[in-house]
Amino acid sequence: MAQSYYSNLTAGIPTTHIELWEHQIADAEANQLSQPAKMDIMGTTKPTETLRDADKNVPADGRVFQALSLALTIEEKQ
Repeated sequence: MAQSYYSNLTAGIPTTHIELWEHQIADAEANQLSQPAKMDIMGTTKPTETLRDADKNVPADGRVFQALSLALTIEEKQ
């Protein structure tokens, strides 16, 4: 099943790109302990503030609304 998925995933990709991709994966895995950023292919960043920090000045009833709005937004994006 995994091989079938991989074959379907790579069917339309040039061989040179697949080889580069596999090389990058192998390099990232080999260096993940010394250079963990290599494992981050999405370029994520650490948040500068937490949800609790962001809503400190919101009244308690406003926090409930914010939480429900966030949950609804997440549900809609799935």
